[in-house]
Amino acid sequence: MYLILAIDDEKHTLKLLETQIKKMGHSAVVASSGREGIEMARTGNPDLIILDIMMPYMDGFEVVKQMKKDEITRGIPIIMLTSKSKKEDVVTAMRHGAVDYIIKPHTYSMLTQKIDAALRIGRIQKLEEAAERTEHINISRGTGTTLISFKTGIKDREVLAEARKVFNAFFLKLVRNDNIVFDLRSLGEVDAEDASVLSVISGLFTGKEVNIVAGRHYGTLVSLVDFDESVRLHISFGDLEVYLNSSRR
Repeated sequence: MYLILAIDDEKHTLKLLETQIKKMGHSAVVASSGREGIEMARTGNPDLIILDIMMPYMDGFEVVKQMKKDEITRGIPIIMLTSKSKKEDVVTAMRHGAVDYIIKPHTYSMLTQKIDAALRIGRIQKLEEAAERTEHINISRGTGTTLISFKTGIKDREVLAEARKVFNAFFLKLVRNDNIVFDLRSLGEVDAEDASVLSVISGLFTGKEVNIVAGRHYGTLVSLVDFDESVRLHISFGDLEVYLNSSRR
């Protein structure tokens, strides 16, 4: 059971979120303003926050900024709740530090998938004993997913050399039943050279589908490179979760 904080100025939305979160088997607490939400996050130590964007006095973006500056709250994953459905609006939410987004009005199924994805990835990242660390690439394995992220810019020559060494036949056999996920959310700016090297690295996973969670870099990657058919590009881990669930049917 996890503790989830919902922040929204609309009472009916808060009530709906509280009911749905409890139905999932988690505990729920709610706040009706950004300021109240920040204080509850600092004192209540929630595992996840669902945050509305359009709120008076302090909107969701400002709430995220303040939480990310605070040592107590900066590590709490935040899912943004928004009525804006354009990709550029969603990417803006990711740029502000959100891990995912939910479009209003949401369904119970969508909310469940987004929450499950955020919580599961959080668990994977905390599994230090399951993490294989290299100089430039981090590899974490758990719950049927191999999560790969980069410590430096992708285009560094050492990164590609390390990738060719690590992602060998033995490694591919080890992860043959895993979902392969590249997490690019923590990277700085991504340019054409980064995208080109990423395309080469993803191609090392011969015969396997590769999923890339791009976050704020989604638009950049779409415009810069035509990935192989085996590569799927997603904005968030929630989008990835939705895709994986639909592909299992």
